[in-house]
Amino acid sequence: MKSIDILAIGIRIVGIVFILRLIQYLSDSYSSIYRWTLSSPEENLTYILVIYGTVGLAFSVICFILIKFPVTVSRWLLPKSKDDEPVFNGSIDDLRIAAFTIIGVYILSWAIPDLFYNASMLVKVQSEGLANLYSRDSTITYLIQGGITILEILIGLYLCLQAKGLNKLILKFRGLGARYTDAKAGE
Repeated sequence: MKSIDILAIGIRIVGIVFILRLIQYLSDSYSSIYRWTLSSPEENLTYILVIYGTVGLAFSVICFILIKFPVTVSRWLLPKSKDDEPVFNGSIDDLRIAAFTIIGVYILSWAIPDLFYNASMLVKVQSEGLANLYSRDSTITYLIQGGITILEILIGLYLCLQAKGLNKLILKFRGLGARYTDAKAGE
């Protein structure tokens, strides 16, 4: 089995798990819109519907891409040789790198739509003065959530793009632990 196949299986699994997250998101969105209409029936909900619809569409597109084109996504993520072919020699290190990359794709697949949602809700709160409707610190809440989402995106990018370096770091820490245990056993 080639590295592209291994990574493609993981990416397709992430896409399937993401479908479950999409269903949960749609359920939460419906519940939120229903509560919003009960709390302020005179308010125009077009902006909120556009936000939820756009985020739902982004979720759907990501699901479709991860499930329908996992090999293409794998080719984008794996390191390339001089011949522009993905590099994989079948070692456990390569499997670990593929796993880190899959985790990075998973993190990015939920963090990017979440960033869009937080940014659009922050704009909504700022432009329509909804901070007084819910609580005085809604703006701060969305800023904090946006900051956390940016941190999640950075972690996901690091896992996708620097999986090889993370694998070396883990092996280095394991080596230090093994040397320490061996030194204790030799005494």
